[in-house]
Amino acid sequence: MDEGRRSFIRQSSSMAAAMALWSHPAFGKLLSTAQPVDPALSVLRRFCLGIHPTDVEAVYQAGPDAWLASQLRHGGNDRQVEADIDRWYPTVGAPVADLLAALKQGRIETTDVAAQLKAAAVYRAAHSRYPLFEAMVDFWTNHFNINHATPALRVLKTMDDREVIRRHALGSFRDLLHASAKSPAMLVYLDNATSKKQGFNENYARELMELHTLGVEGGYTHDDVLAVARVLTGWSVQKEGAQPGTFTFISAWHDYDRKRVLGEEYPAGVGQPEGERLLDQLVDHPSTRRFIAEKLCRRFLSDDPASSAIDTVEAAWGRDGDIKAMLWALYSTPEFQSANVVKFRRPLDYIISMIRTTGTQLDANGVRMVALGLKGLSQTPFDYSPPTGYPDDAASWASTSGMLLRWNMASLALGYRPGSPMPARESLLRPESLVTRRASPKKIVKELVDALVQGVIDNDSHALLVSFARERSADLPAGSGDVVARDVANLLFASPWFQWH
Repeated sequence: MDEGRRSFIRQSSSMAAAMALWSHPAFGKLLSTAQPVDPALSVLRRFCLGIHPTDVEAVYQAGPDAWLASQLRHGGNDRQVEADIDRWYPTVGAPVADLLAALKQGRIETTDVAAQLKAAAVYRAAHSRYPLFEAMVDFWTNHFNINHATPALRVLKTMDDREVIRRHALGSFRDLLHASAKSPAMLVYLDNATSKKQGFNENYARELMELHTLGVEGGYTHDDVLAVARVLTGWSVQKEGAQPGTFTFISAWHDYDRKRVLGEEYPAGVGQPEGERLLDQLVDHPSTRRFIAEKLCRRFLSDDPASSAIDTVEAAWGRDGDIKAMLWALYSTPEFQSANVVKFRRPLDYIISMIRTTGTQLDANGVRMVALGLKGLSQTPFDYSPPTGYPDDAASWASTSGMLLRWNMASLALGYRPGSPMPARESLLRPESLVTRRASPKKIVKELVDALVQGVIDNDSHALLVSFARERSADLPAGSGDVVARDVANLLFASPWFQWH
């Protein structure tokens, strides 16, 4: 039989097995009848974008409570990862004044600045020893979404990512909101940087209440939007001088007349301090507490979280919106501890999970490959145009075309190419490194199921994978266990057990 026909048969066999996993007659019950998640690993499956083998080792050594406490206590960057970023992507840590000077002198382009920040986001998510911190960076990045749509935003978002999102990701919501409201990137993105008493702009005022604090049903009116816009007139960006690209308050642009916001009177004659008061008023509003608590539960529990879980997280708000306390409260809920498999992985979660579960170490070229993959799956960091941020529900991502793209991405990452009967020797992902040398087909499946989906699979699907691995092993030359391992990994990456977590 010629190799082209063998390739077709192998690829068809793989696709048939993948379709069998997805079209299981009891698929509607699969997610509730799977093997239960090991309680020690439940915290990783919910709180991490992906689970590295060292994460598993750390949880088993310390226990889930101690692991979570350590992640919350650290609350920052991984030094080794940051050293790589400083070397490969120097604009990420550069002061905004230096970036603006380099742009003016023609030494860099705004597209270079944006590309480096995207690459750094991928590298951090893939390799940080503090995956909970990176998950919260991703959460707040979407909550306070700013995209790379214009040359100015390509530069200013780098400072926003560093000084707003990453600095406050595990701090207090009060500090985070104040930092975001003074972020030059946010002020430019939502048109507040040019908002003056004569001709003020409503965009930031509306999104500040609808998306950042109160929520769409938070109890505000259009009159409140207008009043908030007036309060924030003059909040702008320094263009020249010693600190270009930083926040400034332009007194001449501010509306000093009396205002009323959410039932509270703002007297005439007050400048920037009334904006600070406004932000505190929004932080202290009951609707903000509820909105943030619900959004955290939706991210880490399910698309439709239980009211009791939201109540628990909301109760941990404290005075300033203590993010660590809310995450610990979320962890303590019965819904979290139940370890049900109910969240669908977004493209970013999907690709980062493939990288982390296989223990893959990315180099600069690997980061570029991942960034291209994310672009193909429509979730490149900092590229979502609406201020809502990327959606966080299964309905937005689980389309037929989206699933086919995912399967193709996984196959390419494993070294498979159209028309090739065998995967390439060199590939981005090497799941065979997780398998015992000369393992039987049954053992290959067992070890990869444990590593890639933490043992969460139903008995029928497990049996189907073992049968497939045996057939592939019989069809290949002796000593082809690496190929069988990649075939099995390919099916697991395509299966519901990897798509959901």
